Amino acid sequence: MKIKCRECGALIDEQVERCPYCGAINETGAEEKYMQDMDALRDNLEDLGDIPKEEITQEVQKHLKFTGKTVVLTLVAVAIVAAVLLLYNKRWDIYMRIYEVTQHTRNADAREQLLWENENYPQLDAWYEEGNYDALLDFYRENSYVDSGIQYNLSSWSHYSLLTYYDEYRECMDFRERLTAGELPYFFEYQSPFYEGLDLIYSRNAKYRNDAVDEQDEAAIQKWRDEAADFIKEVYGIDDEEIRKLIQEADTGDGYLKYEGLYDYVDDIKDRLPHAN
Repeated sequence: MKIKCRECGALIDEQVERCPYCGAINETGAEEKYMQDMDALRDNLEDLGDIPKEEITQEVQKHLKFTGKTVVLTLVAVAIVAAVLLLYNKRWDIYMRIYEVTQHTRNADAREQLLWENENYPQLDAWYEEGNYDALLDFYRENSYVDSGIQYNLSSWSHYSLLTYYDEYRECMDFRERLTAGELPYFFEYQSPFYEGLDLIYSRNAKYRNDAVDEQDEAAIQKWRDEAADFIKEVYGIDDEEIRKLIQEADTGDGYLKYEGLYDYVDDIKDRLPHAN
């Protein structure tokens, strides 16, 4: 079963302990993992009952022969490992806290978030009904990350997923417009539109991403996918079979594509792409 991450809004498995995208704790999955660990510990303790008492006594006596120094060193080693594991598990929280401090930002609390939604969501709904996707995209981009102040979460808006697809589509179309106007971009500027276009095409088969989209939005997204495919074939000179192969090789298995291989591919074909030196 898929659920929505309370922090970033991505759809994740109900059983995972943390969101694989933002690192937020999933209480349901974390509780289930805890109970599984407790069951395993109880099973291990019950297994002790099958071991003869004399064997347990001999084993305990053998381990009691450790010197005090060895015990201290062992405890120190355990403490170091525990500290490292704790820092690793908290790495996203630590990173976000450092980011908030250095950038002078913080996430909105529940009251601030609700007030912000009440103020802005009616306008988003109005733009959506008008089909004004560019206004929606501008708002999405302006509010996805803030340089200072309070960071609000847009993912609870009913058509939030539509914006993530339109963002990819617009990057492809904006780049095509630059080329049509005769602009000569640097070759590395071809990389991001290439990735976004392929990711948009790939999302057709990324089921859990589509679960967050209603039928009306899916119709619009399908049109953008088709135009993105035409853009990729026209600008980069590849066919449907090459697109399929590239997507298959870049598939992470979690609903998104890896950047590295696709960026390297553009680097490999740069000689056939008109670009500035």
